[in-house]
Amino acid sequence: MKSSKNVFSDDLHQPHDKLVKNVLTDPRQVKALLQAYLPGALLAIIDLSCLQLQPNNYVDHRQHAYAVDVLYKTQIADTDAYIWILIEHQSTEDPWSYLAHGRC
Repeated sequence: MKSSKNVFSDDLHQPHDKLVKNVLTDPRQVKALLQAYLPGALLAIIDLSCLQLQPNNYVDHRQHAYAVDVLYKTQIADTDAYIWILIEHQSTEDPWSYLAHGRC
């Protein structure tokens, strides 16, 4: 039996990072997460049955390079669409975190 290659390096600094990245690279888990948190109107137009994990770096149509944590390709109205998932977590409470994420 061929062993599966870990898509993430073993040099992640925190074990939480590995857990989150492993969960977010499983399309079944991501589908459940999106179904739980996205508004119904948005879920009605996104085809979650065809989620495909994408490479974590890409070049857009303007030739700008990007690196992302986790990126999925799907369909919206028979058009390719991409979902970038970013979950920030920290092990200690930070009273300024709402400002860092634009929530006041």
